[in-house]
Amino acid sequence: MIDKEKYILYLQLSKRLDSGFIRMAAELKLYGVNLIPVQVKEIDHFLTTSKVPLIVLTSTLTSWKSFHKARKTGLDFFLKTGKIKMFHFNSFKEIIEFRALHQKDYYQMIPLPIRFNEAVLAVLSDYEKSTDNDNAWPGGKRSKLPTMNGE
Repeated sequence: MIDKEKYILYLQLSKRLDSGFIRMAAELKLYGVNLIPVQVKEIDHFLTTSKVPLIVLTSTLTSWKSFHKARKTGLDFFLKTGKIKMFHFNSFKEIIEFRALHQKDYYQMIPLPIRFNEAVLAVLSDYEKSTDNDNAWPGGKRSKLPTMNGE
């Protein structure tokens, strides 16, 4: 069952999976996290009450163009509504429209080139923080009643 497993989505920008996915999936599997390739139209099947992590890798001009097509077909909507948290590994310029999303913690741009293990650790550290918050008790701390001794 996918609800009980730890997973991160990977936006597939072409018909074939790239080598970045294969390496990242193998590395994340060592930490008990599954990397699932999805297209934009499939993201809504994975949406839950919390932000779903999504990795996007744009290292070539072809993937950059495909990424902008994906933005027009629904990716921007998922980002702006806070349904996903995007980790964007990017070889190109920063996207100005996403600066406000970065402040809301919906978007994180990681410039390429970067060491592979650093990239995986950056995603995992943020992912673990978000899953820890999901499991935290929402009611806060229990109040203490005063005792007869005045303590």
